Amino acid sequence: MLWTKNAYPVTDRLIKKTIMAQRFTFADAKKRIKELENQVEAAGKKAGNVILDTSDNVFTSKELNKIKFLELWAILGPVVGLVLGIAAGLL
Repeated sequence: MLWTKNAYPVTDRLIKKTIMAQRFTFADAKKRIKELENQVEAAGKKAGNVILDTSDNVFTSKELNKIKFLELWAILGPVVGLVLGIAAGLL
């Protein structure tokens, strides 16, 4: 059984090299995080432009109504979510 221990040292080194080459490093993680942050920022800008047209710096009455609704929902949304969460927890 002595021949089985080091029978394929070249194969063992190749396997170790391929495993090491596939490791995820901190540099890879930072790069991926930066890419995701850029995607989130782009999506946020796109979503904001869909709701309100800010290209002319003038809000129409329709856009002002949307702003009022969004301000109201910023307050009521969490309250509604909390009430629904408590109700779902009790069931």
